[in-house]
Amino acid sequence: MVKTLISILNWNNAESTIQCVQSLHSLQNVNYSIVVIDNGSEDNSVNELRKIFPDLLIHLAGENLGFAAGHELAIRHLKEDDYHYLWIINNDTIVEPNSLINLLKAVDELGDNALYSSIPFRQRDDDTIAFYSKYLLTPTYPKNTLHDYLPITMTELFGYEKSPKEVSALPGSCLLIPRAVIESYGFMSHDYFLYGEEIDYCFRLKGLDIPSYLVPTSYIYHEGEGSTKASSRLGDVVRYYRTRNVILKNMRFDTWFITLMSIFFNTRLAIFTILMSIFSRNKDIATGIMIFRGVLDAIVGNLGKTIPPEDYI
Repeated sequence: MVKTLISILNWNNAESTIQCVQSLHSLQNVNYSIVVIDNGSEDNSVNELRKIFPDLLIHLAGENLGFAAGHELAIRHLKEDDYHYLWIINNDTIVEPNSLINLLKAVDELGDNALYSSIPFRQRDDDTIAFYSKYLLTPTYPKNTLHDYLPITMTELFGYEKSPKEVSALPGSCLLIPRAVIESYGFMSHDYFLYGEEIDYCFRLKGLDIPSYLVPTSYIYHEGEGSTKASSRLGDVVRYYRTRNVILKNMRFDTWFITLMSIFFNTRLAIFTILMSIFSRNKDIATGIMIFRGVLDAIVGNLGKTIPPEDYI
């Protein structure tokens, strides 16, 4: 039976990670192991995890490496112990017992030379997919990248079809990567640090004829931003990285017109937010400044970890 390594990042959020690992223990008919990459937690996360899961493999990164570099530490274990697949799971997710086996069935059907993902839902009683609809509507790069972020339901996307659907990009919250793909084409870029790495990875591999498949028989429940929503100051850090990284993605994959429009839109948003903070006591000027800094850093190419989230706890 093929072996799958499940990689989870933890950063100051043992509660969510514990719930995620507990749900993974319900997986059925699969051969898997779990590695938790602790991204430099400054709380008691590691001790709490070890107390509840004494046999759990925990890799201490020593610092917050971000999404791609953090999960890249799992690749060492992937190669040392001869795993066939790496399944990246966000720590604020709950998986269904058949989620992994159904992903592997899709791989059996379509082959190792592709990327795969479960469907992430926000809630159990809502079939709205927790990912940008624009990337799910077409297998090719979406032409307009400035809108079409409206939510889409599983019913709207698949109807009664239960076969995997080729899409332009997949969510990183539940991304299955065959080892063969990593060895042949590498891993995700470290340029983003937070948010957007998986989209960049899918687009880059799409250009090398490596498709991305969304599997409707495999699903998880994804809360979203589990490690960053505890503080309003962390929220501003998230806005910075989201702003910088969407413009970075535009610069790499879009036309110059779309890129300029993205820069204009985000600059206008930053100015509006700053002005509103001046005239309203309910606004924090730091939010607008962070958005504006994200625009500037994207333009000058100041990439990777530029603002340490740990400084804003």
